[in-house]
Amino acid sequence: GHGDPAHPGSGSVSEPEVSVIVPTRNRSQRLVVALRSALQQQGVGLEVVVVDDGSTDDTRELVARIDDPRISYIHRDDPGGVSVARNLGIERARGRWIAFLDDDDIWAPTKLSRQVAAMVAQGRTWSYAGEVLVDGTARVASQSNGTTAYQVVNGHCGCRDFEKAPHALCKHRLGAAI
Repeated sequence: GHGDPAHPGSGSVSEPEVSVIVPTRNRSQRLVVALRSALQQQGVGLEVVVVDDGSTDDTRELVARIDDPRISYIHRDDPGGVSVARNLGIERARGRWIAFLDDDDIWAPTKLSRQVAAMVAQGRTWSYAGEVLVDGTARVASQSNGTTAYQVVNGHCGCRDFEKAPHALCKHRLGAAI
């Protein structure tokens, strides 16, 4: 790859492999943890597009303090909801793949590289991952469907699919907005 030696797998900011879309509103403290987990992804070049859906807290300032050229920040004055924020993020995305990260989630360090590799190997255009719920001490509290396996799916998906599977990863420019 063409990564930064200081950030293995970070890829070129001008040509990210994955665009991570992070909608947020008034949850700056949780957002910082989510962004850290995205920026620490291993083996994949990425950009992170934070779409602030009308926050009135210190979200803008906290994102600005994160010194990483892979982050871009978009602020909407009038809140439009998570779907509007995700679609705006997709419009600004430059990566081959689109991943959604909720502002209160964290990712395992190899989540994206493993998910992309599975999709490429199977010739798929989208997939989703299970989730593991952790408590305040980062101990596993529960897992969705008893698994953390990546689900690679044939075909396309629509808005309802992403509402049910917010941990989705799909090929950019599938056609319709979600």
